[in-house]
Amino acid sequence: MPKLKDIVLGIVVAPVLIPIMLIASYQDKKALKKDLDKRQKEKDQAS
Repeated sequence: MPKLKDIVLGIVVAPVLIPIMLIASYQDKKALKKDLDKRQKEKDQAS
């Protein structure tokens, strides 16, 4: 059974952590896409 303090902490921390995680995953996707685009360009130049 979780303590009341843990529940309150979870409620307080969740709104802070969720946007951070969303932003981080969004930036990862952007970085990944940029990396893929760069590789594609290098392939195009090589051929």
